[in-house]
Amino acid sequence: MADLSMKPISEVRPGDEVVGFTVGELKDGLSHARQYLTPAVVKNVFSRPAPVVKMYLDSGEVIRCTPDHRCLS
Repeated sequence: MADLSMKPISEVRPGDEVVGFTVGELKDGLSHARQYLTPAVVKNVFSRPAPVVKMYLDSGEVIRCTPDHRCLS
C-alpha cells in the first residue's frame, strides 16, 4: 500500500492507494521507463481465473504469480 502497509491483493479496492511508478519518456526503445515511486490510486479491480506458477529465488524463497506477471529486476 502507499503507506507501506501490506494488504492481500484480494482486499484491494477502488480508492485505495498503492505504490506506483512515474513513467518516463521513450528511452532506448522502452516506452515505459520507470523513474520514481509514487502513490497511485486504484481505479478498478478485476479477477480472472489464471494458472499460478512458482518462481524459486536463489535465497530459497518462492514467489507465486500468474505467468504474465511483470517482475521488477
